[in-house]
Amino acid sequence: MKITCRDHTFLIENLPHQSLQLSINEQLIPLQKIETAFVLSIDTLLDIFKKKNHPVKFVDESGKPISFKHLSEPLDIAPNSYIKQGKHSYFIFIDQDDELSLIYNKKPSIMNFYDQDVLFEGITRQDDVLLLKFSFHSKYFEVKQPHCFIKIRHQEQKIALPINRFSVTPVDARRFKTEVEAVIEPKLVEQLLGDRYNYDAFNANIYDLMFGFTIREMPISGFTPRIRHFKNHPGLLNDEHWLSLNDQHDVLVRPYSTVSERLAMRLIPVPVETVEYYADPQPLLGLDPNKKTIICFEYPDKAQDNGMIFFKYLVDQHQKRFNIFYIISRSSPDLKNLVGYENHIVFYKSPENIEVVQAADILCHTHSSSYALPFATYHTEALMQTKQKLFLQHGVIGSKDVSHIYGKKMPHPFTDLFVVSSEREKQLIARDYGFHPDEIIVTGLARFDHLITERSRWLKRYKNRKKLLIMPTWRPKLDTYSDEQFMESDYYREFQALITDERLKSLVMDNKIEVSFYLHRNFQKFSHLFLSDFVDVISQDAFTVKELLENHHVLITDYSSVGLDFSLMHKKVIYYRPPILVGEDNVGESTDLLPGDVIETRDALMESLRESKMPKKFKRHLSHIYAFDDTKASKRIFEAMQHHFQL
Repeated sequence: MKITCRDHTFLIENLPHQSLQLSINEQLIPLQKIETAFVLSIDTLLDIFKKKNHPVKFVDESGKPISFKHLSEPLDIAPNSYIKQGKHSYFIFIDQDDELSLIYNKKPSIMNFYDQDVLFEGITRQDDVLLLKFSFHSKYFEVKQPHCFIKIRHQEQKIALPINRFSVTPVDARRFKTEVEAVIEPKLVEQLLGDRYNYDAFNANIYDLMFGFTIREMPISGFTPRIRHFKNHPGLLNDEHWLSLNDQHDVLVRPYSTVSERLAMRLIPVPVETVEYYADPQPLLGLDPNKKTIICFEYPDKAQDNGMIFFKYLVDQHQKRFNIFYIISRSSPDLKNLVGYENHIVFYKSPENIEVVQAADILCHTHSSSYALPFATYHTEALMQTKQKLFLQHGVIGSKDVSHIYGKKMPHPFTDLFVVSSEREKQLIARDYGFHPDEIIVTGLARFDHLITERSRWLKRYKNRKKLLIMPTWRPKLDTYSDEQFMESDYYREFQALITDERLKSLVMDNKIEVSFYLHRNFQKFSHLFLSDFVDVISQDAFTVKELLENHHVLITDYSSVGLDFSLMHKKVIYYRPPILVGEDNVGESTDLLPGDVIETRDALMESLRESKMPKKFKRHLSHIYAFDDTKASKRIFEAMQHHFQL
C-alpha cells in the first residue's frame, strides 16, 4: 500500500480491492477511484466529519476492515501524509487491530504505532554519566526520534533524558526494532531532587520511566507508555549504579521492577565517605564482640514513638549486656529527645550506620525495617534478611486492614516478632496478617508506659484546661499534590471550612477555649495553606505529638491511632468523618473499638463539643483495646524478645 497527500487530498494506492469505503456509524461512504488510486479529498472529509471522533475504519467491498496482519511488503507512506487545513486535521494510520483507520482532529495514539514490547535492557557507566538502555518495536512506521522521560510518581512534571544514541533496524515488513541509550547525568538527578531536598533525609519518591517517539509520516499523541522491566531478568540483577553527584554526595540509581513489571527507580544521595565505607568497611565504633547488638529506629528523622521509648529502656536497664544504638538523622529536630544518650546514637547515612546494621543481631522497628539503612539494593536486602526483627508498632491495629503494609509475605517476612496490645489484636494479626501465634506478643506499646505513668499528673494539672486539638491524618496520593491541587481537594476544603466555621468560633470564644490544628507529617508542607483567625495552625517542629496530646483536653481526629493515646489519658476523643472524606479503604469499617463517638456532620460536631469530659462508656471499653493499666510494656517486650530470640 502507498499513501500520499497532494493538494489536501489522500491518495491510497496498491490496494488489492475493487472498492474502498469508510464505515461511519454503520453507514458506508465510498471513496472515488481515479486510475489506480482511491481518492479522499478535503471537501469530502469536511462534509463527513463535524466533530472530534473515535477512529473510523476503512472497509472493502464486502464490508470487512482493511487488515495488514499478514503484510509481506513494507508500506510506502510518504512523509507528512496527513491533511491539515485551518482547524481541521485528518490522519490515516493502522490501528492496534492492524486495520486501516482514519481519525479527525485528534492525533493517533502512540499505542497504534508500537508492538507494546518496550523493554529495559540495563544500565552501564560511561565516564561521569549512566546510560539507560531500552528497546522496542514500532509497527509499520520507522521511528524518527525516540524519547525517554523520568517523573516522580503522582506528580505531573516529566523530565526528558538526553538520548545518547539510537538505532533503527527493519525486522520484517511490519516491524522495526529501535534500540536506545538515554543519559542519566548528575544535573538531571539534582533537578529531580529539587532545591529544597534534605540530603540527611530518606528519599521516599519513586521515579517512573517512560518513553515516546516521533515518526516522519504524521504527528502522534504525546502519551508516554511505561518501560517494561521483567522481574529476575538475567543480566538485570545489578541494581547498584553509583553516580558522583557533587563534592559531598554520590547518588545510588537503583532500577527495579514494580508489581506490574514496569521500570521504576530510586534515587538516593549518600555521603561520599559512607559509600567508600560500604565498599571497604573498617571497624569504627569499637563494638564489643561478646555482646549482641540491638538497634532501635523509627522514621530516620524521628525519635518520639515506641522506638525511642524502648531504646531508652534498653540503655537504662541492659546496656551492660548489649550493644544498643538508635539511628536518627543528623538534622532531626528530635535529637533533643535523646539528650543523655549521645553515646548510643548513630547518625543516619553515616559510615557508622552501615557498620552498626552489618553487626546488628536484632532490629527494633516501628515502621519498615528498611529504614535502618540509608539505601536498599539486592545486596543490602539480603543482609537485612539475616537480621532478627521486632516490630514495635506505632499504634493499635483495629478493624482497618493494613495487612498490605504489615502482613507476612514470604520469602521476605515483614518482621519476626509482632507486638500487639490485646488478645483481640493478636487474633486479628494471626488470622489476617499471616503470622503464627508464637510470632505475636501481647505486651502493649512502649510509649504507653510513660502515658499511663503521667496520666494522674496530667489530669490533675490540666483538669480545668480548655484546649482543643484538631489532628486529622493524611490521605494517600494527596501528599504528592502541588499547593494548587491540594487546595482543590475535599480534604482541604472540609478542614479549612471547619477551622473558619463561625459556630466553632463562637463556641470557643464564649468558653475561652484555645484551638490548635496539626497536620500529619506527610501533610506538614501544606500547613501554610490553612488560615484561621481563631485557630493556631502548628508546624511539626514546634511540638512533638506527645506534647500536643498532653497539652489538650479534647481531640478531634478522623482515623489516627493517636485517638487511643489520648483516650488512655481519660480525655475525650471525637472522630470527625464527613462522608465526603471517607475513603474506599474505610467504607464499612467497624467503629466498635474506637474510644470516641463517630461524628459525620459539622452540626453534630458542634453539639458534641459542648461537653468536654470523656463519656464513661468509652472508659469501660478501653481494656478491650489496650489490655494493660500499668507501666511495664517495655519490660514485657524485652522479656518476650529475649525468649523468642534466645538472647
